[in-house]
Amino acid sequence: MEFGGLPYDDSVPAPEPAAAGDMDIDHPMLDRALDDFPAPRRGSGSGDRAESGPVPEHVQGLLGRMGRGKVYLSEESTGVLFHDGDKRIKRDPQLARLAEELDKQDPTTWLAAISEQSTSPIRPNALFVSSSLIKHLSTAKVFTWCSELGATAMGMEWLNDTTLVLLFDTPSAALLGLSMLAKAGFDPTEGDDPLMERAAHGFPHMLLPRAEPKPEPVKPRAGDETMADEGADGAEPTATTTTTDADVDAPPAEEPVRRRGRGAFSAREPSGSAHGAFDLAPLAPAKREQEFAEGVDPYARVTIRYALESDAKQRRDANQSEWYARHGRTAGKERAPQRRGYGREGPVELKDRVATAGEGREFARRIGRERAAPYARPERQRRSNVSDLDADLESFAARRDGQLDAMFSARKEE
Repeated sequence: MEFGGLPYDDSVPAPEPAAAGDMDIDHPMLDRALDDFPAPRRGSGSGDRAESGPVPEHVQGLLGRMGRGKVYLSEESTGVLFHDGDKRIKRDPQLARLAEELDKQDPTTWLAAISEQSTSPIRPNALFVSSSLIKHLSTAKVFTWCSELGATAMGMEWLNDTTLVLLFDTPSAALLGLSMLAKAGFDPTEGDDPLMERAAHGFPHMLLPRAEPKPEPVKPRAGDETMADEGADGAEPTATTTTTDADVDAPPAEEPVRRRGRGAFSAREPSGSAHGAFDLAPLAPAKREQEFAEGVDPYARVTIRYALESDAKQRRDANQSEWYARHGRTAGKERAPQRRGYGREGPVELKDRVATAGEGREFARRIGRERAAPYARPERQRRSNVSDLDADLESFAARRDGQLDAMFSARKEE
């Protein structure tokens, strides 16, 4: 009995499945049951790594460039003042020529050839910075220093209180950053050594910590006499001192002027110098230089070079850091401030944000007595505009009728 033409007949055997040996097996674990496959042991070491395959080349390069320390990214750091580095490249012909050459040729091959002659491999996208001022700077301030000079650092590794490593996206960006941060620049075509520590631009004074302001002394008035306190037996004062305008306005004692690389010298020539009649009159006393915190030398030397893999040996523990000892373990990277009194939840009442102690207690009490809607109309006045207009017209007509009646009655009496 036929049922409408089946595509096959019972006499034709079905095709046999392909043999398991002909299949491409990516991993023997795919054709084994979970119960038959032993679970990997933790910390087994090289055996598991050999079974899972070698680490890809690009991953090995990334691990070598990033190092083993914690990396702070500039995008995640708050309080960084970013500047446009392209403007400096356009202004400086040497930087513009170097940037154009780096776009055509990658310096990785050149750095690899130099690494063969050094004791430690060079990290092609990292720069090593050393200075005694590093322990007084935070992560955001270091990124601001780089950005102000035109260098676009991607991240940073803290080694210790005096050294750090700047990370860049590419080796070309690192070489261009070295040329921007170094005072004399850097040009590989002129035979500059990338491993030689060269002087870098100093940290701006606005980034260095300042000393706490001291209270200014009260300026005595001219002619006031300062007398010693009388003794217990009522004796007369033993000394009398008169302060004049000349004593008050006298310039402070002359201090030697200090400049970078020029040593200390006197601001004015001593009396009886060889200039004779050509001596100029003394200038007005100059303003005192900005006072920095204790231990901060604004003229400290800053050096920079290419980073080596052996620089990681200089990394210290946080317990030995002066920065953490002074600012705490959570310091070193600025964090966003606490949530303000407004946001998705809406504005917070002013009385909840004003302190209720001291001078603000009475002010907070007055705020609590204020109405919720001070400019809202009372309930009894909330009527439609039409009804308000009708009531005004009726009252106006009534007043006018009363005035007319009073005027007519007055005329009749006359």
